[in-house]
Amino acid sequence: MTDINRKELKSQYKQTLADPGVYRIINKATGNFFLDSSMSIKSIINKFEFGKKTESTGAMPKQLIKELNEYGFKNFELEILDRLDVKAEMTEEEIKEDIKLLLKIWSEKLDNKNLP
Repeated sequence: MTDINRKELKSQYKQTLADPGVYRIINKATGNFFLDSSMSIKSIINKFEFGKKTESTGAMPKQLIKELNEYGFKNFELEILDRLDVKAEMTEEEIKEDIKLLLKIWSEKLDNKNLP
């Protein structure tokens, strides 16, 4: 296997694992939310479910910790707003640029009670 072939295979493998998207975590008691993007929505879902199950804020974004402690996980909901359709020919850099653009679009749509 050549170095070029190995790099290509590695890149394709990373892209098949990629599950980029935009999400928000909503405080149902206040309407405030935390908006962000991730290269792995599956990872975000797992972290949120783990935090909810264990009532632990350790894996949560630091911007949410104060409200999570005040209102408890029962008042928070994870919403997946958009997922990026990753094409096989896309580079990691292209995926990152597209996810930034997607986050900007959602940020403009929802710009009312976003947590800092």
